[in-house]
Amino acid sequence: MSLGLAQAALAADMPAKMPVKAPVAAPVYNWTGFYIGGNIGYGWGRSDNDFADAVTGFGTLPMGSDTTNVNGVIGGLQAGYNWQTGSFVFGLETDLQLSGQKGSGAAICPAASCGPGGTVTHTEQLTWFGTTRGRFGWAFDSWLIYGTGGIAYGAVESSGSMNFFIPVKLTGPYSDSATRAGWVAGVGLEGAITQNWTARVEYLYIDFGTANFSSPTTFPLAAGAITDSMHLRDNIVRVGLNYRF
Repeated sequence: MSLGLAQAALAADMPAKMPVKAPVAAPVYNWTGFYIGGNIGYGWGRSDNDFADAVTGFGTLPMGSDTTNVNGVIGGLQAGYNWQTGSFVFGLETDLQLSGQKGSGAAICPAASCGPGGTVTHTEQLTWFGTTRGRFGWAFDSWLIYGTGGIAYGAVESSGSMNFFIPVKLTGPYSDSATRAGWVAGVGLEGAITQNWTARVEYLYIDFGTANFSSPTTFPLAAGAITDSMHLRDNIVRVGLNYRF
């Protein structure tokens, strides 16, 4: 009897067990909201060119064709909005880029048009471009993998010189620019650095369609207009940083 009373007294003197706290779940990242940011990258494109010369009194003469690589650094700004439902993320984004993409080439002019050794030396350049795209992605943890597509637009330039060898060497310079619209598609991966900052890497393929240039030129013996039908396709890889509000 005394032993039982002693055990009860000892139990009463022991401190009560501390309550066990349930583990706190890590906050789930949500992609919904407006964001703005900047990017930098590299573009490598291909310009397919068909040249001609409309010489007054002689009609239009084919001046040759070639393909030119148009490469260089790009950089710009982007802004957009995301909606997240479950693991699916839908978005709309627009961006504007400055471009240093440029390339030079020389097309061999047919002897019937230019005489033996005639050429068109030229430079093609993409000076700026922008896109407006939809985005559709899958979010997991603080990562987002997505596809994107929409419209693209930009300013392209063509300049150079057409060299005749009939009956003596004649050189006619030309220069023209145009703004073109086309389409864009690509993929990207974006990850959250903090609740407000994210970083991404993105690939885009852009088809600007065909730009038709026409530049008046005056040779010593004849006047006319040099034309260049240029189809520009571009590949872009860029990294970016976004701030989400």
